[in-house]
Amino acid sequence: MNLAAAAVIAPLIPWAPSIVSNWVSPAAAANASGVLRILAVAGLFGCASHVFRQFMLGAGKTRVLAFVDILIGSAAALTAFILVPRYGLRAAGCGAAAAVFLQLAITVRLVRGQFGEYATVSKILYSTIIPVVVALALAACMTWYGIPELNNWPRLIGAYVATSAVITMTTLVSSGQSPEGRNLLAELRALIGLIQRRFSGHLDFPPSRQSFEAPPAEADWRLIRQGAPGLGILK
Repeated sequence: MNLAAAAVIAPLIPWAPSIVSNWVSPAAAANASGVLRILAVAGLFGCASHVFRQFMLGAGKTRVLAFVDILIGSAAALTAFILVPRYGLRAAGCGAAAAVFLQLAITVRLVRGQFGEYATVSKILYSTIIPVVVALALAACMTWYGIPELNNWPRLIGAYVATSAVITMTTLVSSGQSPEGRNLLAELRALIGLIQRRFSGHLDFPPSRQSFEAPPAEADWRLIRQGAPGLGILK
């Protein structure tokens, strides 16, 4: 999910002026591009924390997550209330980004406490932080060196897709440079193979009499583990 989020959201950062200019007007792009870029950064880290939230929901920690949501929402609203009158809409985006960073830090801490040895620092780093950092680095480089503003949708969509492809390939190559990253890539390939088998109709489940003892969801996880022995946090 973090890889998909990086590929979809990160290109907003360099192409924000072109998107707003084509969508609204060049005048709006001059003022709103910065806000869109800040919100894109917040969206990347928000997707990273969302992954861990799903693990916590699976562990039944709904009360804790509800408290975290109230805390983060209150912090974002308070930050916007203080900063917007002085610094404008960009301050609201910065407040939202800061709230998302805080949410990610709290959620990662909760996950590490819940899953213990399976949620190690290296696994969290390669499954979450590396895709976000690589995507942000590439987007920042494109923004820093400057790219031409595209004034029509077909060219803009093509450039957006090309940027997503570069971010995806760079992230995969970066993750493959370490044993932990290679394990995660093996798990990703196994998961993709499982999805392909399910949609092609070649995924066989146990007979109905045994399905009570081994429900389809558990059979799915067994197939994933067989395809990727180093499954890590999903074990």
